[in-house]
Amino acid sequence: MHAMAQPDSMATVRSHHGNPWMLPAVDSSRCNSRGKRKIMTLSRNLKFAATAATLLMATAGSVRAEDDWIIKNSDASVEQTADKLVAAVEKAGAKVFARVDHAAGARSIDAELADMTLIMFGNPKIGTPILQASPRAGIDLPNRVLIWDEQGQTRVGYLDPAALKARHQVEGADKAFDVMAGALGKLTDVASK
Repeated sequence: MHAMAQPDSMATVRSHHGNPWMLPAVDSSRCNSRGKRKIMTLSRNLKFAATAATLLMATAGSVRAEDDWIIKNSDASVEQTADKLVAAVEKAGAKVFARVDHAAGARSIDAELADMTLIMFGNPKIGTPILQASPRAGIDLPNRVLIWDEQGQTRVGYLDPAALKARHQVEGADKAFDVMAGALGKLTDVASK
């Protein structure tokens, strides 16, 4: 297609040899001022969208949200990552309530399971306001972080506090959820580095 008349401009559109991924070139010298503004606006919007897509793809490998989970990658083993998380939790003044080695449990019945460890921890200053607002939230507290091997890649995952809040329809504990989200993010960042 050589020239397509545009209702508001006199733009000439040229084909890119049938490549569906290439946008057609526009000869802006044949556009009126309104057409040139539209082309410039479109160009800026496309550049913004391309930049945003690049940033999303760059971070998609390290953090992703899936089924109300926050999942991060760790370069260390499951055991090393769990050790780092426990150390970070204790350093922050929270209490580790349990460390569950699911793979060891599987080995105890002669079954195979990739390395998988659950760390349960919490801080009453954060959890108590949530439990006061909705006692049923106690089924999901203290916080749980699962660390597992997924085809050679260590993953660190936890339930997004916003999902926990929605699940239990908690009202009146917004500050506690904000602190929880920040703490979980920082602690799992330390563990996954």
